[in-house]
Amino acid sequence: MVRAARRRHLAVMTHSTAVDRPRELTTTAYVLTGLLVAFLFLLALRGYLAPESAARGFGIPLAAARDDAFLFIKAGRDLSIGVMLIGLILAGKRGPLAAVIAASLIIPLNDCLQVIARGDVGYALGVHGSAVAYGLVVLWVLRRR
Repeated sequence: MVRAARRRHLAVMTHSTAVDRPRELTTTAYVLTGLLVAFLFLLALRGYLAPESAARGFGIPLAAARDDAFLFIKAGRDLSIGVMLIGLILAGKRGPLAAVIAASLIIPLNDCLQVIARGDVGYALGVHGSAVAYGLVVLWVLRRR
């Protein structure tokens, strides 16, 4: 009776699906996501310390000096997303990390559309469009088996 139960247990264990097993992060996923976090921290730091330069880099220059408040808001957004991604990296699970990155892709897509609306399509695609493309590559790496 014990042997039969053991055989059933082993059969279940050897035929488990990928859904049953946690999908841990690969080295490539760690590196790509780590680079994303570093870039977000760099953007946040630039927004806090050099808002005028950050606005030019974003693609929409400041209209007035007090408009730098919007760059501080953007810097806080970038910093908080970076910290959230670090938490998910430390948890080591692909699914939640991929979900947050996928949802966060709305941000550079929206940024791209805002810069395009102000007339600089090439710059918008080069800066914000490339951020969307990089996020899609990271998602692809996170979602593959």
